[in-house]
Amino acid sequence: MALKAKSFQFEDYAYGMRKAGFGHALLNPASDRDAYPGACGFINDGGDWEKIVDVTKPHELKAHGLGPLNGRTWEKRRETSKWGPRITETVSRVALSAAAATQANIPATFSATYKYEPKGEFGAILICNDPVEKRAFALKDPFSAWANKNAKDLLRKFPDIKKSDGFYVITSTIAAKDVRITTWNTKGTSVVIGASTEIDNAAKIDPSTEFYVGETATEWHEPQVVEGEKKVLFFGGVYIKYSRLWPLREKDQKKWSGYRGSDDGKVMIEEDNYVWDVEACLF
Repeated sequence: MALKAKSFQFEDYAYGMRKAGFGHALLNPASDRDAYPGACGFINDGGDWEKIVDVTKPHELKAHGLGPLNGRTWEKRRETSKWGPRITETVSRVALSAAAATQANIPATFSATYKYEPKGEFGAILICNDPVEKRAFALKDPFSAWANKNAKDLLRKFPDIKKSDGFYVITSTIAAKDVRITTWNTKGTSVVIGASTEIDNAAKIDPSTEFYVGETATEWHEPQVVEGEKKVLFFGGVYIKYSRLWPLREKDQKKWSGYRGSDDGKVMIEEDNYVWDVEACLF
């Protein structure tokens, strides 16, 4: 079951997890069958990933009336690693004594115990009990060029994009099978987690490390997977942002053709009787 969006909590989560450096973080992890390098889509108003098309498949692009992907790229060798708990930058972590660990119901077999609590009103923790897998294309430029060239057609053919202010073309993902996520909305709550080994760096821990959630004042979300599936936790790539500028007038249409570049690399397009500013960024 997906987490309910409360005050666009999924946006707070994505913002808070940005320090991890893996791109956009999904509070509701997506299936790797829908979110993967080469997939184009958007985040809907519930925080879920919505795939539109696979830009690496010419037949799908043709079926949607979209232009081809030009340029050479390739997928790099996949990488796996074991992660410690990932936290938003609004969460603090302190090590607990053995006595405090026992009081928090952490079994004695877990040699290290940590207490996590938010420094503000929002905080989140991501735990992956199995190794995470990273997939990525070697080059982003072909996907950026494709996104810019097809920005107008995507806006016209998929109007739901307007509600999300833009779309993404994924070029990298981080995914895992056994995932747990919790969030806070109240300052003063905390979570205690035991680990079978010391955790000095969430990105570099022993592959055999196991975790145990002890005393907690929050609910945990555990996405279910089917055989062979993984859940995408982060994705990177190209983001095309739309900003509606002004209604079209007759004199506007005489000045330009409806799609033009600008000195700062942005473009503007005409669609739905409005002028839209289109900005691309790599992340």
